[in-house]
Amino acid sequence: GVPAEHLGRIFEPYFRVPVQGPAAEGTGLGLAIARRVFQRHQGDATATNREGGGLVVTVRIPAAQMV
Repeated sequence: GVPAEHLGRIFEPYFRVPVQGPAAEGTGLGLAIARRVFQRHQGDATATNREGGGLVVTVRIPAAQMV
């Protein structure tokens, strides 16, 4: 999971949750890029902490209309 005080920022470019160890690697761009891709397709991505531990990232992209 992500500490509650940082949950609203994890989709910001270059934001990294302050942690130590192997989880500290990365640039802070992955979730920001992914969310922008989903938004370009009229969707979105959100994140919540899962009860009992862990992070849930929900992606919503509208279904294509068949003509």
